[in-house]
Amino acid sequence: MLHRAFRCCQMFVDDLPSSRFRSSRSIVGLGFGIRQRSPSDGEGRSHYNESVQKIAPHRDDLITWFDLLDLDDYASFGGQV
Repeated sequence: MLHRAFRCCQMFVDDLPSSRFRSSRSIVGLGFGIRQRSPSDGEGRSHYNESVQKIAPHRDDLITWFDLLDLDDYASFGGQV
């Protein structure tokens, strides 16, 4: 169900210049970028909204893919959403 979110994050990482050694600044920037990434097109937004409706229809505070992945993990391990 959440393969699109993983693919989105992987595309973000693939866009970075490849290097064996990254500065701590680039690592922090990468982490920030991934955490702030949200659906960028209509198809992604539609998939995102459908996923949220299946897991926790009452939640309206979810924006990023990271939010959705976190919610899915929480629900998958028995958390009350």
